[in-house]
Amino acid sequence: MNISNTHVAVIGGGCAGLSAAVALVEKGFKVTVFEASSQLGGRARTVLVENNSLMQLLDNGQHILLGAYRETLALLHKIGVDEEKVFLRVPLQITMQSNSAKTVFSLKSVQYLPAPLNVLVGLIACKSLSISELIAAIKFMLHIKKNRFQITGDKALEQFLIEHKQSSKLIQMLWEPLCLAALNTPIAIASTRIFLNVLKDSFSSSSFIGSKKNSDFLLPRLDLSKIIANPMAHFIQKNGGDIKLSRRIRSLEIEGDGFSLTTRDG
Repeated sequence: MNISNTHVAVIGGGCAGLSAAVALVEKGFKVTVFEASSQLGGRARTVLVENNSLMQLLDNGQHILLGAYRETLALLHKIGVDEEKVFLRVPLQITMQSNSAKTVFSLKSVQYLPAPLNVLVGLIACKSLSISELIAAIKFMLHIKKNRFQITGDKALEQFLIEHKQSSKLIQMLWEPLCLAALNTPIAIASTRIFLNVLKDSFSSSSFIGSKKNSDFLLPRLDLSKIIANPMAHFIQKNGGDIKLSRRIRSLEIEGDGFSLTTRDG
């Protein structure tokens, strides 16, 4: 393949499309990104909304990253994003409160222990769970670790947790917050396979030399567009790529050795 004569169209300017375009322009391909909306970033972008006649910038999509997202962090580093400047890294901690501000659940990793003991001891020290719930959670973790965090086929995460005797309180207080933080998807429809992959990378001692930083939360200091979409767009354009917004692809046809794309502009 003659890279210099190959023109690649990337349809969709979300995180996946932009990541693909970054990889392609880095290898010398000519790339054009077509995005149907007027903004890049897909679900992970900043939107302008009106609230009581005031215009405000709000993040749409995932607000929390995990330390185990090493490929994402490597990509951001490649395009010039300084992790320490754009993210606040904090140890894993989940705190749930009632309407009266009383803490009803609190899980915090133990920083002086290596992974995965830092999370396991934090779970055992969680006073909000009954002994039976603690045993059920530990049995569940041991079961998925024994199966190498893999599942035959796939199913909704909520169904999988119920099948493995996780109580409604465990699901609500522990697994659902982790699911929302990791996948930005409701637990009723989230993929069990993907969630188990996240657990493996975040909490397994065999992942990435067992760094306990894998389970850290990375909280954005800036809006998502400034952290993800805008830097990737700048990298793509700086390396010769082209980005076309508000260009929905209406048809795609085989033409010779390649493809022909049609937008509303032809």
